[in-house]
Amino acid sequence: MTRALLDVPRCLKVETSYVGPPRVLITPRTRRNAWADASPSGGTAAYRRQAVLECLDTAAVLREYREPLEGETWLTPAASERRLLAQVNAIIALGPQALTQVAALSIDPEVPDPGRVFAVLLILGCVEGPDWLAQARDIFLAATLRNPAEAAAAVEALSLCPNPELAMDLAPLLGHEQARVRASTTRVLAFHGALSEDAWDDAIHDRDPSVVAAAACAPLRGYDRGVCERALQPLLARRDAEALVRLAMRAGLGLRLGAAHDCAVRIVRSDHPYWGDAANCLAMFGYLADASRIREVLAGAHPLEGVDAAVILGSIELVPDLLDLLARDDCTPEASIEIKQALAGITGLAFDTAPDAAESRRLWAQGASNFESRVRYRRGRPLSLESLLQSLRAGPGSRDARQRAYLEMLAATESRVPRFSPYDFVGVQAESLRRIEHWLADLQSRRPTSTNLH
Repeated sequence: MTRALLDVPRCLKVETSYVGPPRVLITPRTRRNAWADASPSGGTAAYRRQAVLECLDTAAVLREYREPLEGETWLTPAASERRLLAQVNAIIALGPQALTQVAALSIDPEVPDPGRVFAVLLILGCVEGPDWLAQARDIFLAATLRNPAEAAAAVEALSLCPNPELAMDLAPLLGHEQARVRASTTRVLAFHGALSEDAWDDAIHDRDPSVVAAAACAPLRGYDRGVCERALQPLLARRDAEALVRLAMRAGLGLRLGAAHDCAVRIVRSDHPYWGDAANCLAMFGYLADASRIREVLAGAHPLEGVDAAVILGSIELVPDLLDLLARDDCTPEASIEIKQALAGITGLAFDTAPDAAESRRLWAQGASNFESRVRYRRGRPLSLESLLQSLRAGPGSRDARQRAYLEMLAATESRVPRFSPYDFVGVQAESLRRIEHWLADLQSRRPTSTNLH
């Protein structure tokens, strides 16, 4: 039985973690010691209450240290997360009174405090027992109804908490009269992979856009493809809700649905190829035949909107188009840097150090024969599930970049690849990557063919 949290959240039994009730400190009148002098009025019990408050405040602050900053790796927050879990350990170890204390402090009556909401719900979500879970549900409900920032913190905390009974306890809130509660509950259950297909279908057809958006963010692993495609088609057909269309395209991408691909093609060929991030979504489907559509974007009125898409697709047939874009008279220094980085991102060649367009053309003329038109490339290497996994291990630390790499894996496998989220604790992410590695090894043993994506 786990009795302490080290680097990942786990569910603890309060009775086995509890250090015991506070002792009464008896000090002779004629002798004082440092403990007695430092203790507040009220003795050990008061000292514990103060310790709980300080641990809670520290945990609230450490929430902000969980996301890697620019230039950091995904492993950087691990030390802060261990410190965060140490605060959770300390509070749980101080027993039921400490847990009751933090629950009472969850909602500041004066000002919104998202950090406090996050810390309290994470703590309560790391202990076993229906009473604590019921309190967590009540706090989640109150925070969701009170303030958007507190609602986001509540969703984050309960998404991370490990209590196995959480989904069953929250499920009734999917039918709550308030859309904010339905949306927040949908997000939590979806993160845990506990949103049933029927509940997802209800949410995607909800009358409120926030609930629909929450459902569109849910991973569709294990859902019926036909049900998903039929449910997403009305969203994909909309022209008045860019954010929802973007989410619907990405949801469909995860199952490689034809309706989502058709939607991306339609938008890319319109006058606004950047709408809904359609070009990048189209590229993530990974069809080399779509290089011609991305070429149209590079040659159109908004050429830079196709640069990232060209890198994602990784087709060397787009390298000449990027070189033409680099040689244009209206290419700004900033655009030149972006295009050179894109060329290097596809080929792995040193375009980013080439001084001008002419030198870039010479560089490509020297290296073009090393590439095949029927292969997708990422930094000069054939793009494969293994290389995407490696990018999750050693690539950029930003959550957006890691989520995009994983979305490419979902698209390539129609969501059969094991679960991963860059929003998890570092230790949980490491466990997820090991599961994906074992899954890929098993896939290779059963199908000893190339896993290159083309």
